[in-house]
Amino acid sequence: QNPVQLLKHTHFSLYLCLFYLNADPDPTTEFYIHSLDGKVWYFDASTPEEMSDWVKAIEGQIKKILEESLLPKRNSSNEEAKAKIIAMQGNDLCADCGAPNPEWASLNHGCLVCIACSGMHRKLGSHISKIRALHLDEWKPEVVSVMTAIGNEVSWTIFEARLPRNKPSTSSSVEERERFIKAKYLEKEFIAELPPSSLSLSARILVSVKNDDPIECLRLLAHASPSNVNEAHPEHNGGSALHVACNLGRVVIVQLLVWNSADVNMLDSQK
Repeated sequence: QNPVQLLKHTHFSLYLCLFYLNADPDPTTEFYIHSLDGKVWYFDASTPEEMSDWVKAIEGQIKKILEESLLPKRNSSNEEAKAKIIAMQGNDLCADCGAPNPEWASLNHGCLVCIACSGMHRKLGSHISKIRALHLDEWKPEVVSVMTAIGNEVSWTIFEARLPRNKPSTSSSVEERERFIKAKYLEKEFIAELPPSSLSLSARILVSVKNDDPIECLRLLAHASPSNVNEAHPEHNGGSALHVACNLGRVVIVQLLVWNSADVNMLDSQK
């Protein structure tokens, strides 16, 4: 894309101020400036060197305008929501190593982590841990809702329910962090066994949806396979837990299900 096309895809309100240049490839002193509204200005510098300086200066301004137009806009309500996440009990420490003031989030686990541990999460892949910058990224309301519904303390009760050894600390090696985070989130070594129930796992997930209980839903999802999540329920027109969550308007649970292998293309009998 050229600068004009690129800028048209932004919300930069002063886009008519952007100019692009046509400089004669021959070593002359002439150049033109074209505005987006079709106006053309002709310039003739004193020397080729002066023309080159002008062209570089104007191109620098074009680049600056483009870069500023593409910066994420601060949304005050979004920032206030993130402040609530930070203020939650337990969110002042990294969920994995205890480092203070974590600035990254594992969205599908509902917890905040430090930059060092976030790198280990990224190595697991986004299908295991969805990492997002707390301050650099703009968050959708449903993502904020998940984070304010869970938080570090709840996440610990699920993913560290049976922690048999000390966790990594801020002084732990990269290898120690990696082993722990892999065991915790990929192999799920520390989650507790589910209490006995006459219901199948997919049926229990469905109950958590109906009860609007995202914490119980996440606890069950930690044990679930994609087939559990996407099982069709005849009593709900052959729909999955995701169908039911959408019909009931369970925003947080819908997001958790989508992050945990729910098939958004699955059809119920209503098609």
